Amino acid sequence: KRVARKVAGLDIKVVVFLDEINTASVLGLIKEIIVDRSLNGDPLEENIVIVAACNPVRKSTLSQVTANRVTDLGREWVSGHYQVRQLPPSLSTICWDFGALKREQE
Repeated sequence: KRVARKVAGLDIKVVVFLDEINTASVLGLIKEIIVDRSLNGDPLEENIVIVAACNPVRKSTLSQVTANRVTDLGREWVSGHYQVRQLPPSLSTICWDFGALKREQE
């Protein structure tokens, strides 16, 4: 917000990119920033543009999840630090699916 205030009179936009938002444990705060355009109740500056990315949610059976955790034992995300969550309805309504790159495009 401090940077946005400094450049407010110069017709400059401040782009804030939030990556992998649906792996965060603070989806309520992220919803407040993106949808309500505020942070802890304080309105964001008008020249702040929020862009966010999320991961696709893959549906797995419990046995697949258990098998994957056994295989990947020791990796940090296995301990629950990296869980892809379904977006809440307030965020999913403003989400666009751009698909995935094909192997030859990567």
